[in-house]
Amino acid sequence: MTHRIVSKKCGHVSLRGDDFMTVPCAVKDQRSLHESLDSFFKGQMLSKYHCDVCNCQGAAVSSTSIDRLPRVLTMHLKRMGFCLQSASNEKVKDRFEFPHDLDMRPYAAAAAAAAAEE
Repeated sequence: MTHRIVSKKCGHVSLRGDDFMTVPCAVKDQRSLHESLDSFFKGQMLSKYHCDVCNCQGAAVSSTSIDRLPRVLTMHLKRMGFCLQSASNEKVKDRFEFPHDLDMRPYAAAAAAAAAEE
């Protein structure tokens, strides 16, 4: 898995590789595994990113993508959530759908790099 941060101010790209065999998938407020994966791999805006190359501070986009799928990939369903009212963990009982076939190509590194350029 590759974690990528692109500075909006200077354009520097910071990459960090990571071996993985598990993808965390949020269940709360997600209808399906596809929605959860889209949410996990979608880029996020960072407002106060500090670039080590040019020493500037500003906005950046952080994203994650898959370089190469492992032989066995585990989807960790995050079915527990913290309830502020009861101050305890509670099981998320939302309906969550799984596809018969799962295409992981949209989450590959090439797809993520193309999306970052847009």
